Amino acid sequence: MRQIAKAQTVIKQLNKRFKGLKAVDGSEWTGNVEDNDYIWLKGMYEQEETVHSPWGSIECMEPSPMNEFLQARGWYMEPYDSMTVMAYKI
Repeated sequence: MRQIAKAQTVIKQLNKRFKGLKAVDGSEWTGNVEDNDYIWLKGMYEQEETVHSPWGSIECMEPSPMNEFLQARGWYMEPYDSMTVMAYKI
């Protein structure tokens, strides 16, 4: 069974690998310090290494460097709304 990386570890790795991503834990999204078990990808739409559909949404299940990076660590990304993307543990 694959070991799932902790949110803070993945955040550090994401921000190092994808410059300008601005990944933070969910507590910055909600203002609740207990919401630290998922990741808000604040700068997602500024990234060239993501997959966008013609309608501006992210094709989260398509192969991309971002998806491969997250899945290798036991995480996946999912749109929250039209301009917000979160990452969750698989």
